Amino acid sequence: MKSKAGVLCVSFFACIVLYPVLFILIGSLMGEEELAGNLAGILDKSIDSYVSWSLLPKEGSVESYRQLMLFEPGFFVLFWNTVKICAGVIIGQLLIAVPAAWGFAMYDFPLKKMLFMLYIIFMMLPFQVLMLPEYMVLSRLRLIDTLWAVILPGAFSTFPVFIIYNFFKGIPEQEIEAARLDGAGEFRIFLSIGIPAGRSGIAAAMILQFLEYWNIVEQPMIFLDSEEKLPLSLYLPHREGRHRLCGSLSVVDPVGSDLSVGTGILGSRHYSYNHEEIEGNMEKKILASILLLFFIVMIVFTFVSRHTAIALLPEVTTMHPEEDGWLAESAVREDDTGGSYVFILTERESILGKTDAVRKLPVVIEEKSDGMVKLKEISQYSMFAFVTDASDALSDGDRVRRE
Repeated sequence: MKSKAGVLCVSFFACIVLYPVLFILIGSLMGEEELAGNLAGILDKSIDSYVSWSLLPKEGSVESYRQLMLFEPGFFVLFWNTVKICAGVIIGQLLIAVPAAWGFAMYDFPLKKMLFMLYIIFMMLPFQVLMLPEYMVLSRLRLIDTLWAVILPGAFSTFPVFIIYNFFKGIPEQEIEAARLDGAGEFRIFLSIGIPAGRSGIAAAMILQFLEYWNIVEQPMIFLDSEEKLPLSLYLPHREGRHRLCGSLSVVDPVGSDLSVGTGILGSRHYSYNHEEIEGNMEKKILASILLLFFIVMIVFTFVSRHTAIALLPEVTTMHPEEDGWLAESAVREDDTGGSYVFILTERESILGKTDAVRKLPVVIEEKSDGMVKLKEISQYSMFAFVTDASDALSDGDRVRRE
């Protein structure tokens, strides 16, 4: 019951966190009139009305996306700048931070504690403290006003080292020593034991760093001068009116056939498009994007549902019988006829994938002593785990999860 209450509590707070995202997504699919009507109480103080919001748009519209993709070409330039920055930082941290964390966690070398303390100190220092020395170094390397000025400091960040180090530190030393006795080299141990055991920490660190550098603001403002190299996080602050970052945008004929884009962050090129063809193509792209988003949401929903379903399964505690057949007395249960039985764990294929399931096994008790029982002919099941306690009542074939 505790596990179910915990899952429900987590699900409730997850819905609260996801609601603003859903709120923005629904708003982006509303037309201007519907948005103005829903938010009239905020946008116009002279109107005394409440703010209203529907779960689904009354009249769905992709006009906002069409305006962004047709009339904001600079958006895509800055979008790909952000993608390049995030990809460069993440790849750099995988190549630098992960081996560094493994070295700190697994090896002893001179000045190890002092060096790790320096890592922690640098991690705690705000960017404003390191801004001037970083600028001077990048200037000497002639990297100012290049994306490398943002990527390289991020790739050598100390924060992921600290996060991943704690996961590597939890690997039992006996496991490492056993691998060395079997003839595995250090690099093989790192790949075969370290990476699988620390994958949760690596994933957590990379997700946090991705979010940080996707929304990065201060470093690009200091190290980047050219507007065409700015990330997406600075798109709106640098946008004046309809266009600033995109230079001049002139529509030759708003309802005609040509659209011209002048100079700006797209350079001095001149673009000429067929308006009707663009609208047709953009509608297809927008529809494809919505379908792709729906597909991604369904995959995420399936993944979350599977893990939630597993979390709601009865939780069991298990043990293996001793060599002479002794087992904890709590593992033995009695049925309505007075007979004794136990539950052993087996694997079962289901829509949740491979899960543990219990199998009811009749037994005969030979002897009892100090909370232990000796079972007759139990040696053939010694490789199975026996259930000693369960959070809910069990039946033969029930799916369960181990504690």
